[in-house]
Amino acid sequence: MTINTNNIGLAGEFLVMSHLWANNLPAITTPESSPIDIFIVQPSGKKISIQVKTASQPMELKRNENNYWRYAYRLTRTGHSKYYIKYADDVEMFALVALDIKKIAFIPHNKNITSKTLTESDFDKNRYSFISCLKDLE
Repeated sequence: MTINTNNIGLAGEFLVMSHLWANNLPAITTPESSPIDIFIVQPSGKKISIQVKTASQPMELKRNENNYWRYAYRLTRTGHSKYYIKYADDVEMFALVALDIKKIAFIPHNKNITSKTLTESDFDKNRYSFISCLKDLE
């Protein structure tokens, strides 16, 4: 059964929303045309904007003579002109979702990084937690 790309993206957003709400971080989604997928308002009143990127399964990457299974994410988006444009400064962090294993890695937005690859074990590291990402934003 083939899953529609939009459904994969929505599933990733809902997984992130579920994670945030389960950790007492009320979050709201934004309209589909927005570069931001989710907003969080912290108790201090500070807003945090999140762009969710979802991979439905890992892909095989070949380096030298070794094969690696990685989740690959493009941290840019396609504009109407079909050229990739970077996200504006209004996106503060990315939530990278591995849908098949239901894991999330949070990373701060960095204008100089256009892609990110992660292994399954990377998702279990504290440096990709939401709290760690918040500290990086401070």
